[in-house]
Amino acid sequence: MPLDDLIENNMPNYKELMALNDVTYKSTMASDGHIYAIGYIADANAPASNNFAFINKNWLAELGRELPTTIDELYDTLLAFKEAHPEGYIWEATFDEMFVYMSQLWGITENTKWYSITNDGKVVLNATQPGYREMVEFIAKCYESGILDPSCITQDGNTKISKLNEDKIGFSILWRLRSMGWDPLVNSMTFLPPFAAGDNEVKIKYSIPLADKRCLIPSTSQNAELAAKWIDYQLTPQMVFEGFYGPEGNLWSWQDGKCTLGPSGDQECVKWAYGVNTLCYMPGAYYSEHFQQPDYRIERMEYCDIVAPYYEKYSTQYVSGLATPTAEEAQEISLLFTTINTVIREKLADFVMHGVTDESWESFQTELANDREKYESFWKEFGRQLKFGAYSDYGMHAELLRDLLLFWSAKEQKMVTLQEYVDKMPAEQKYIYFAAGDSTDRLAKLPAAELVMDKGYDVLLLTEDVDEFCLQIMRTYPRKDAEGKDGTVEFKNVNSGDLGLETEEEKKETEAKQAEDKDLLDFVKETLGDAVANVKISRKLKNYAVCLSVEGGITLEMERYFHAMPGADPNAMRAQRVLELNLDHPAVKALDAARQENPERAAVMAKVLFAQAQLVAGITPDDPAEYGELVCKLF
Repeated sequence: MPLDDLIENNMPNYKELMALNDVTYKSTMASDGHIYAIGYIADANAPASNNFAFINKNWLAELGRELPTTIDELYDTLLAFKEAHPEGYIWEATFDEMFVYMSQLWGITENTKWYSITNDGKVVLNATQPGYREMVEFIAKCYESGILDPSCITQDGNTKISKLNEDKIGFSILWRLRSMGWDPLVNSMTFLPPFAAGDNEVKIKYSIPLADKRCLIPSTSQNAELAAKWIDYQLTPQMVFEGFYGPEGNLWSWQDGKCTLGPSGDQECVKWAYGVNTLCYMPGAYYSEHFQQPDYRIERMEYCDIVAPYYEKYSTQYVSGLATPTAEEAQEISLLFTTINTVIREKLADFVMHGVTDESWESFQTELANDREKYESFWKEFGRQLKFGAYSDYGMHAELLRDLLLFWSAKEQKMVTLQEYVDKMPAEQKYIYFAAGDSTDRLAKLPAAELVMDKGYDVLLLTEDVDEFCLQIMRTYPRKDAEGKDGTVEFKNVNSGDLGLETEEEKKETEAKQAEDKDLLDFVKETLGDAVANVKISRKLKNYAVCLSVEGGITLEMERYFHAMPGADPNAMRAQRVLELNLDHPAVKALDAARQENPERAAVMAKVLFAQAQLVAGITPDDPAEYGELVCKLF
């Protein structure tokens, strides 16, 4: 059941925590705007970066060097370290953290998932970003010169930690120095502020959180208010820390509204933190207000203050988290991303160990860009879920998912992305055209679709019930104008009234004909009654006598979807049908002649033509038996 009122009236602690991050709060909402589950509050406001660079300050002092402030200075410093301390580990790292940290200096958002959803909603393979090759070449140069520990390709975190404890490290990427069992490092290492590599802009990753839905209150609850209050009690500061660190005692105690560490608290509480048993993961502002911060936390906050100007927000959520697949589908998605991960890691490892050439890098980029067959295979299995993910929650995730969507192109005769469609649009084309129905073959033969294609424009053919809803919720797609300025282009159903294909002169001509043939149009409208909202002259038709279009926001495909729902009222959610006549077609000319000579026969002809328009649009006539009788009357 909806929990909005229960939260508002009974859960002040939950409201306070949700107010810390608007994105987290919105991600708990369902598509109807209501909240049905209590969200898990992520560490959204805590220091965002887990990867800081540290350099050996004692070695710098020995050599009379300052902290490096450029990538070239860093390389020269590490070479000097190697000469002075040949027995040491000059640059110690794991494979993942090496790429995550270095990518930030080149302004790239790497995250070891090897793909990102950028601020403007595009999904990109990180290795295709500008500057990525230069970063890989720098890492490979360090590997070749012996600066980078060769075992970085395969070693895990535990192996790295064992080396760190030897206190023979020149440069490394760490989360923090304190409370990790690395006491010697506290005295020998110092934080290295980020700097731009070349002409690039530093970007420090800042992940956007989406709340998991962790707790439900069912409609069968005998005391929903009490349940809400009990859940909210678990989110009082004291209970949050107990869920985090275990029972109050020697490790920590609650004093004057704050969690105060005990004699062994700093080290031991960190161990407890990995067994989180609460609905809250300590948002930063909340944590600072209610916690006697240990040294490592104060230290880390200082680092974050330094890198804060470089934060770049982006999402690393798997698309499966947005589209809610079944267990089997989630397993298939996981397998797909595991395959991508393996391929990219192996290729990057090869570049690090053996260097990069123009030929090898071009081959790598081509492989990333052209692996279309695998993605289309994935799309066949999970494309529907992605489209529902874009449509659900009032389109909140549409921008994140829009570049993953594929639709059938009538012109290309293959699946295309929206970006591929836009890239091939002629400059004068005003809309992204689409037709919705049950068959691509039938849709391609729609009179309006033929008219659009005759203009040289493509039409996307949508055959799933969610397709049109997906495009309507997005409303527009990015497109640069003729001057290269950012803009947008709207989606347009070919069965809607004005397709934007007529010139002003043609519109005036149509209006004149509308007035000239008013008697015919009024006759057909009177004959069909409420079956149509309007009858008008068409400029869409070339080979057909009639076609159906719609007025208003409900299209024929939407009507079909709503009426297919169990218990649906056939008279509700109906599209406002418009019958369009082709005055140049012999059938319409015969209708007009009959109207003047034999109105009764003309009425039969009008009903037959309306039924034919329904059939062309993929709609079964309201009374097929009557339609058969009407046809027979014309013989």
